Amino acid sequence: MAGLPVRRISWNISPIRGKTIISSLLAPLMRFRQACSIHTHSSILSSSELSSAVETNVIRPDDGEIVKNNEEKSMLEHPDYFEVHKLFTLKDLFNANVHLGHHEGCWDPLMKPYLYGVREKHHIIDLNQTVVHLRLALNVLSHITYKRGKILFVSTHPQYEELTQRTARECDEYFVTRRWRGGTLTNSYMLLGTIELVDLIVFLHLPSLGRNTRAVIEAAQLNIPTIGIVDSDCNPNLIMYPIPGNDDTPSAVQLYCDLFKKVILKAKEERRKLASDTEDEDVDSDGNA
Repeated sequence: MAGLPVRRISWNISPIRGKTIISSLLAPLMRFRQACSIHTHSSILSSSELSSAVETNVIRPDDGEIVKNNEEKSMLEHPDYFEVHKLFTLKDLFNANVHLGHHEGCWDPLMKPYLYGVREKHHIIDLNQTVVHLRLALNVLSHITYKRGKILFVSTHPQYEELTQRTARECDEYFVTRRWRGGTLTNSYMLLGTIELVDLIVFLHLPSLGRNTRAVIEAAQLNIPTIGIVDSDCNPNLIMYPIPGNDDTPSAVQLYCDLFKKVILKAKEERRKLASDTEDEDVDSDGNA
């Protein structure tokens, strides 16, 4: 008996992950390969032939593409282009109780490098590491948003359902606040009717002790970057950009949402500003011409 025909789906890989970021990482490697190729054949080529070979392999974009590429290169090379270090201090994290972990009997050993110690039988999270990881995550979130990436906020904690939805709506992004359906990402064509995936997932609350991490596993299978608040009872190895911190206290979760919203709105504002400046330059050039 003949089997049923298999329908092949061509997944729509996002240009944020599939083109912009990857091409920027591979650009030095491609230039190195080109230089090695020219050096290998230079012994049998004359000087004129060598110069012509170099010129033919070089793609010459127009002036607009050169300005755009230089702008993107300067943004990626800048250590803090969106100035996220000005958004919070270590004292702000302390006042929001970000350092408070779970009871010492309920913890994941993989969180040991991020813990400062134990006080009154509760783990204390090292806020010095939280500052570093939080700034890194905010930088990644800013750059992906600037490149028109789609952001998904995920929190299945009933207490923060309204906060998560409000944060996502104010940023004009997506959210999931109910039980995660298996295959939401890996089988999105059947469940959601689309093959377009998000470019970054922000987990505001992760399950305890690595249980019910289906959403995180699906994101890893599809190579989708993830940002997650990892408490002392979470597995940080499941998240690409973990942020060690309390994910149960309302003041801490409110601080995270405010920071995420600020960097997203700021990145979108920078994008609109750059687009308006480019249009003004085009109008001036046309007028001068």
